Amino acid sequence: MRTPLTSFFFFLSLIAFTQPSGYYNNATGTGATLKTQLYNIITAGHNPLSYDGLWTAFQTTDDKVNGKVWDMYSDVPGGSPPYEFTFVTDQCGNYSVEGDCYNREHSWPSSWFNDAAPMYTDLFQVVPTDGYVNNRRSNYIYGEVGSATWTSLNGCKLGSCITPGYTGTVFEPIDEYKGDFARNYFYMVTRYENKLVAWSSNATVSDILDGTLHPAFETWFLNMLGEWHSLDPVSQKEIDRNNTVYTLQGNRNPYIDHPEYVNAVWGIGASPALSVSPSVLSGFTYSSGNGPSPSQSYTLSGSSLIPASGNITITGTTEYEVSVNNSTFGNSVSVAYTSSTLSNTPIYVRLKSGLALGSYNNNPITNSGGGSTSVTVTCNGTVTVPVLPEPTNYPASFSAHNIHLVWTDATGTILPDGYLVRTSPVSFAAISDPVDGTVYPDGPTDKNVAFGIQNVWFTNLAAGTVYYFKLFSYTGSGAARVYKTDGDIPQLMQATTP
Repeated sequence: MRTPLTSFFFFLSLIAFTQPSGYYNNATGTGATLKTQLYNIITAGHNPLSYDGLWTAFQTTDDKVNGKVWDMYSDVPGGSPPYEFTFVTDQCGNYSVEGDCYNREHSWPSSWFNDAAPMYTDLFQVVPTDGYVNNRRSNYIYGEVGSATWTSLNGCKLGSCITPGYTGTVFEPIDEYKGDFARNYFYMVTRYENKLVAWSSNATVSDILDGTLHPAFETWFLNMLGEWHSLDPVSQKEIDRNNTVYTLQGNRNPYIDHPEYVNAVWGIGASPALSVSPSVLSGFTYSSGNGPSPSQSYTLSGSSLIPASGNITITGTTEYEVSVNNSTFGNSVSVAYTSSTLSNTPIYVRLKSGLALGSYNNNPITNSGGGSTSVTVTCNGTVTVPVLPEPTNYPASFSAHNIHLVWTDATGTILPDGYLVRTSPVSFAAISDPVDGTVYPDGPTDKNVAFGIQNVWFTNLAAGTVYYFKLFSYTGSGAARVYKTDGDIPQLMQATTP
């Protein structure tokens, strides 16, 4: 049954607490070795119930909080089911529609093992379900349906399989219980490892069993179960049921106690994971008006991704754009993967053009999809003051606290008497036009320079700060001074060093 990931880890601590001490001491190794060890562990102590005894057992193994029957073919987790069954009172009996009664569903159909003991009454695979839905399911394989020919009231489906590897009719439970049934099936091929070869001769079950003890399942079916196991992790319902079944029939489902055993035995069902390297890219830069920045790249990879094929989405920010070919950049791109794995793939990032002067740090490039928790790459960069050639009206030198401006005096028949050079650390717009008839004394923001000097120093400035300058030519002196404030006013900006 599907649960939030945080709850899943909390449940793992509960599992560890309730497992019998030493129950899995002999569960070592991986693959076929571990599977056989688990077979030995869960076979010892298994005391089969009677078929009639299942009715009574259900009252403690499959009871909801409200005391009703927990039927995975009609339940709607987090919502209101279309109907609910009362223990004993609603036992089948006859049925003609959904909601008439509940019966004993062999999730691993009993026809696959000729109704033989002890499988016939094994509580780990026999569950209470709606009789009518159980009948519609018949002995069809569990699978994923494309176009449904029939759908139950809670969303279970019957129809042709769309999972690559099988095209026959399958029955699909709702997503919230797919993991429950997957772990039931992992239990069945482990607990009854000694019967798998014989079972595989059945015409229907041979579509999911490969005739071996390990891996036991056909590849298409094994991969699907692995996806279900990952998408719908162990729930409290399963934990409680596992503990209760243990008290009734004396064995446990190891794949509920230890979900990681699925990966250890079959190499599937591990938590989907995306990886990036490096996780931080720094040094993106360009001078204002010359963007975008040169690109940098990181490597993206993934493992145990679900579904088995799909796409990973890489999303940029308002300041950074991404690409898969280092040619076409955009706000987001997609990378396809197959077989649950994404091999090392370069992702290119650059600082967008058209940005204002400043720093653009701690911008996360998000990589998401494949059932994995999203991972990010943090980007840091700056847009700087343009680095221009040495024209006569731009800075000749600058330091942490000083800026030296150099220019060439105006030429022509009417020449100015001098220049008023004004500065601001805010913007060009923050520099006000001088007023005719006013003489502005030299200070931190104003410098008077006579014609012919052609340079000026601004000192005691703040380090690491962009300063804006305007040069106003003037004629006359004192109250007769007239400034040129119309037309093109020479202006420039320069930053002091940090």
